[in-house]
Formats: sequence, structure tokens, C-alpha cells
Amino acid sequence: MSKGGLRGPSLLLEDAFRSCSCALAKGIRPLALNNWKRKVFDMRKTLKRAIAGVAAAGAMGAGSLVAAPEAQAAAPGDLQIIGGVSCTFKLWGPDWSDGPQWQMHRWMGVKNIGGSTMTGVTVTEFGGPTKWVPANKERDTKVGELEAGQTSVTVSTKWKGCWPSSVSGYTIARQVENPFNNAGFWQNVRRAQPKGGEQGMIQNDPTS
Repeated sequence: MSKGGLRGPSLLLEDAFRSCSCALAKGIRPLALNNWKRKVFDMRKTLKRAIAGVAAAGAMGAGSLVAAPEAQAAAPGDLQIIGGVSCTFKLWGPDWSDGPQWQMHRWMGVKNIGGSTMTGVTVTEFGGPTKWVPANKERDTKVGELEAGQTSVTVSTKWKGCWPSSVSGYTIARQVENPFNNAGFWQNVRRAQPKGGEQGMIQNDPTS
């Protein structure tokens, strides 16, 4: 007998099976049909109550055993310098009405491949200026902030024609991080004269 005089789910099941066994044992004696139906009906009700009680107790027990997952700290930020110098044959921008013709794209930037936001992020071109990562309204970031997985291109220039050229530089931030992927160098060795010998250059603003 459990506390308060109430029988637990396991005892209810035991009573139900004992009742069933007794009924089967007494089946060798002649019983009134109505009494037998009533006994079977009562046995089913007892079994249903017992099964429901066991299920509820199991659910509560399982719930008490499930612990909340521990919060894990985000991985630190990690800046990776990115860039390139490519020579392609396509329409000339920004209105794409001239060409197609050979053109060279020289660019460089940074990507945060870590798990935390970096601050004070700049990209410096060797022999050129240092540029801050610009603010991003959609991400609600300030100047110099680079969220995890975010990319910023701070150097981007397109030229009509192609010739041997290169771009190189490095990136840093206020936080201490892996320095082995913070500097890079890219070059192009292909030569191609611009259409009609006309020179042209497009200087793109930094993006993030």
C-alpha cells in the first residue's frame, strides 16, 4: 500500500492480473454469465487505469532525468585574408554596354572563419593604404566589426585590358587570433590589350 492509502501503478497491474488468473481458475465452476461479463469489464477498467498510471509515472520519471544541455562558449574569431587578380573576357561595367573585352579584376579582403565577432578589423595593402571593414546596416555592425562567417572586400579595382599585376597585404584585429592566415599574395601574368586600345578603370567601394 502506498502513501495515503492509494495503490501504485505496479500494484494495480498485479491486482488486475491476479483477478484475471482467479477468474480463469474459477472457470471450471459454473458461473452466471452476467457475473462473468461484469468481472471482465471491471478487470479491463482496472488494467486501463494501471497502464495509464504507469505511462504517466514513466513520463514524469523520464522528464526528471533529462538535463538541460550545457551552454558552450562560441569558438574564437579567426581572420583569413582573401584576394585575387583575374583576367576575364566579358562585358565592361558598370553599365555593361562596352565589350565584351579583356579586363582585369584586382581585389583583396578578409573573412572571419572563426566563431566570434572580431573588432577593430583592418586590411592593409603592401605599398598601399590601410582600410577599415565598413559598417553593415543589415547585420547591424559598426565600422571595424566582422561577425562569424562574414566577408569584407576592401580593395577592388577593375581595368580594361590585362597585364602582369599583383596584390598583397595583411589583416589584423584587436583580438589575439591565428596569425598564419593573415597575409597573402596573388598575381596575374596574362597580357591582353583592351578593345580599341582604350584604357579604363573602375574603383569599387569597400563592402562587407
